[in-house]
Amino acid sequence: MVEVMAKRTLTTRCRFGKGPDEIDLFYFGPEHKCDAWLFSRRFESCTAGDIFSGKTFRSGAANGGSGVAIGDSLMKAFDTVKNVDTIITVTARS
Repeated sequence: MVEVMAKRTLTTRCRFGKGPDEIDLFYFGPEHKCDAWLFSRRFESCTAGDIFSGKTFRSGAANGGSGVAIGDSLMKAFDTVKNVDTIITVTARS
C-alpha cells in the first residue's frame, strides 16, 4: 500500500467548479473512515461516504472515527445540504 500525504485538508467545506457543474465537499464531523460528503448541484445528489454501513456497525476509531458522533454528523448534513433527491453511500471494506 502506498501512503500519500494530502496537500489540502477539509475542515468544513470546499467548493469546486462553477455554475451547474459546481461540486461542494463537506465535512460534518468524525464518522467512520470516509468522512467527506460530496454534493453535486447538477444531479441533486450527495455521496455520503460510508456513514450508512449497512447491517453492521463500524466505528473506525482506529482512523479517528466516532460511532457516537454519527448522529450529530447526520443532523449537520440534514441542516446544511439542501435540494438533494438521491443519497449515494459506499460500503467500505475493513
